[in-house]
Amino acid sequence: MRLTIATPIADLSDTRAFAVCVGWINGFRPEEWQGSFAAQWQDDAGNIYHVSSFEASAEWVASAAMMGPVDRPPEDVGTWDEDAQEYGAPYVVNLAGARRAQDRMVIWQPAEDAPPVPQASAGTLVVVVGMSGRDALEAMGLRPLEVEI
Repeated sequence: MRLTIATPIADLSDTRAFAVCVGWINGFRPEEWQGSFAAQWQDDAGNIYHVSSFEASAEWVASAAMMGPVDRPPEDVGTWDEDAQEYGAPYVVNLAGARRAQDRMVIWQPAEDAPPVPQASAGTLVVVVGMSGRDALEAMGLRPLEVEI
């Protein structure tokens, strides 16, 4: 299923930390998420949002939506300690930032009685499940970033 996420530019670091946490717990390496959210869109007021849209399994979506506060993965998944050398260099996650992003997360899925898609706004991490990326972003009130040439 398609998963589309929009985060205000001010919350980008926290959102990436959350993506690394959930990704790592589900078997992805941190570097697969560190560069995510590169695409930029904007709202009508010109506020910038970083977005990511990708195919995800129902299990992956459920793990992000239904887990309690993100935490360190079990030791058999990997280590988040400063001396971890498995990835070629120490890797430390911003667990406090990941939890802040998780607290701001609003998930929308299509359903017969579903409310309208939440609008992208400051302090909100909007996650839309089951729509094409472009349709989800437009439903959130976002449009491609205007570029002056």
